[in-house]
Amino acid sequence: MSIALYIDENVARQVTTGLRLRGVDVLTVQEDGRTGYPDEVCLSLIFFNEHL
Repeated sequence: MSIALYIDENVARQVTTGLRLRGVDVLTVQEDGRTGYPDEVCLSLIFFNEHL
């Protein structure tokens, strides 16, 4: 079982890099083109992107 995470823009890049190095599927808000969107919008996209 693997986990996929949707990472907010306030999470340090080092955390995202560390997760990726450990094989975690990570999609950042920046990569998704949603920097600055309200948290509520980002949370609603979790199911659309299949990332937690």
